[in-house]
Amino acid sequence: MTINTTKAPEVIVAFYQAFVKGDLSLCDEAVSIDWENHPREPGGGSGVEAFKHAVTMYRSALDNLDIEFEQVIVDGNNVALRIRITGKTTGKLLNLVEAIQPEVAGKTISFECHDFHTIRDGRIVETHHIEHWLSIFHQLQIVY
Repeated sequence: MTINTTKAPEVIVAFYQAFVKGDLSLCDEAVSIDWENHPREPGGGSGVEAFKHAVTMYRSALDNLDIEFEQVIVDGNNVALRIRITGKTTGKLLNLVEAIQPEVAGKTISFECHDFHTIRDGRIVETHHIEHWLSIFHQLQIVY
């Protein structure tokens, strides 16, 4: 994982390391028990268990998952990030892509995300995220 840790609070680093390492104990360190995720992942809810679900879902969808911090902006308890996620599709990318084009497994993709976190008492209490799905669909040749 490529991170400029001089700007990113430790809790933010733990949040993304959970995805890269697949270490669910980092989820307990990163988010509050009542963490809210916007929009919610398919099958997800709120709290630590919802974050663990999201980590597990992404790790099952992308082998060799890596996250690069391209930009980090800290403003008090709010942290905005522009990140790049890279990985090789396993054929389980939200069950959406495979329903459209099943031969996408094994393709390396890289896409940008914009994440906005609110931190309280040393934990992330709320996350808003936007993934660049059109870029993913282009790379998988689902749309041209």
